[in-house]
Amino acid sequence: MATEIYLGEPPQYVIDWIKAHSKPVVSPKTKITFTDGTSQEYDWSGEITKDTMINEGLLDNGNPIWIKEPQTVEIGTNLTSIGDYAFYYCTGLTSVTIPNSVTNIGKGAFGFCKGITSAMIPDSVTSIGWYAFGGCSGLTSLTIPSSMTSIGSSAFNYCSSLTSVTIPSSVTSIGDYAFGDCSNLINVTFSGKDIATVRGMANYSWGLATGCVIHCTDGDITVV
Repeated sequence: MATEIYLGEPPQYVIDWIKAHSKPVVSPKTKITFTDGTSQEYDWSGEITKDTMINEGLLDNGNPIWIKEPQTVEIGTNLTSIGDYAFYYCTGLTSVTIPNSVTNIGKGAFGFCKGITSAMIPDSVTSIGWYAFGGCSGLTSLTIPSSMTSIGSSAFNYCSSLTSVTIPSSVTSIGDYAFGDCSNLINVTFSGKDIATVRGMANYSWGLATGCVIHCTDGDITVV
């Protein structure tokens, strides 16, 4: 069998294969690409909040008006928490990548980010706060990581394009109206939870629409 030896620059198909099979490099810095086409890296650590954005001159102090609006965000591994209202009302934001260093997503963190179509929540996250993704009308499906123990009230309220949700058995608390006004949400899969357990979880006060089917380990429940 012949062996190919490359001298100098490898051919394009080799470069393409390496790119396709390589894991993305996760940076300790947070990289933001803005709607004006520019990008910048930020050496943030610990928790980022609305005040962080104000201090960077990205967000107006007072009204939720972005002076320079993020389009894509790659959260750096120096961050452990996406705090309250960090990207609130950032309507130009279309995708966010969250690393395994993050354990908490605070209240309103991505509230009213109507352009988000992709949000990867890693297994490290244990709690999602009030209205964390509320009003994200572009989200169509959602898988809650197995590390999650609680979903805050109104966490996914008004996610009108959301059609299916998978919730792991680790979740023991779901806040009021967590999925309120998700008018197209018709399927909820509750892994590892039986009908009796699910019925006892706030008795659907998490706001599921009439006709939504909850799939449990021992059968289905239809919300009426």
